[in-house]
Amino acid sequence: MKNILVTFISLAIFSIIFGGEGKAWDYPLDVDLTEVKFYHGGSGTALNIKVNNDTDMAVPEYEDGVAVGRFAYIKSTVPVVKARLYSLSWDPEEDLTIRAVAQNVNPGDGFYPFTGWSLGNTSVSFPGGPDTEGTFNCAPGTAAPDSLGKWKTKFSWQVVAVGGTSYFQYLGETTHDYYTVLSTPQSPMLEPWTEVLDHACKWAYGASTEEQVVRGISVGSYNDNWFYYASNRPHCQEDNGQYYFDLTGLFFDERGDCQDASAVVQVFSNALGVGQNNIKNMRVNGTFNTQAIDPIGTEEGWVYKSWSFHQFAWYNSKIYDSCIRLNESDPRIPVNEVLDAYGSYYSDLYYSGTWDFWSWTPHRYTGVY
Repeated sequence: MKNILVTFISLAIFSIIFGGEGKAWDYPLDVDLTEVKFYHGGSGTALNIKVNNDTDMAVPEYEDGVAVGRFAYIKSTVPVVKARLYSLSWDPEEDLTIRAVAQNVNPGDGFYPFTGWSLGNTSVSFPGGPDTEGTFNCAPGTAAPDSLGKWKTKFSWQVVAVGGTSYFQYLGETTHDYYTVLSTPQSPMLEPWTEVLDHACKWAYGASTEEQVVRGISVGSYNDNWFYYASNRPHCQEDNGQYYFDLTGLFFDERGDCQDASAVVQVFSNALGVGQNNIKNMRVNGTFNTQAIDPIGTEEGWVYKSWSFHQFAWYNSKIYDSCIRLNESDPRIPVNEVLDAYGSYYSDLYYSGTWDFWSWTPHRYTGVY
């Protein structure tokens, strides 16, 4: 008898707390959006990204009313998003139809508004308790942005039907900062860092081809003055024929040389999906004396240098040099330029000494940390 009474009391408490099976929905609905997940590994998933070399990205990216992480998609992806909902008075027999509609939002922190992506009507059920997950497909005709960039989207989450009968209730809004890249990220940055995407997606904003990405990163890296030229502060190493890039060290030091500048163009381009074998690094060996050049950063201005070598990014057998500007009378950042002993890159950089561009084999950085 005592066991029966305890069981009865337990069931009564469960019924009070969780509403019990078969209870019809009360109005207004008692439903909370608790999680939104963009990277989930399935169809339409966001990319697997990190904050930096040592820190994984928070997933789910939205939790308990706060956007705790960012995410990234390949441009023009048709996303599939997972969301968790919670109700203390759920009805296991009647599904809710829920959607998320993009709203106008102000830009901020370098992220631009994008309203071309909404989540379509999705049937969400609570078959086994107060907590459930729904899988939301894009509304017809909507998708992630079709070019590179940093984006901000605000969703209005709405119930539009209960058990198939029209009904409207506003569940709240969520705002998300995210990135779009050209294609699948390439080695050595298969999991792009947001520290990289923050720079690269700004510099290559609007790009839709590999060359536009490489050009944008080369020009943007130089113009941003985000590190300063220092010939004795390289963050690149060679070990038994393999090349490694201490990008974390460069972010910390804010000082680097031509090896660092070219490594940035290669690695950041790879992070955005430029083919790993399409972009490498090339050198001119010396020693040679330069014409007046303006190295990256603002500390030196136009100066003359004596270099034992100079390194630059090498895409489609052309020079993309984010380390310097040439030609003081009409300054330019060298991109898509020919490497030879006759072109404008040579005539605007070389003054005297040895100009050896045939004895070096292009290489790529295969490790980044």
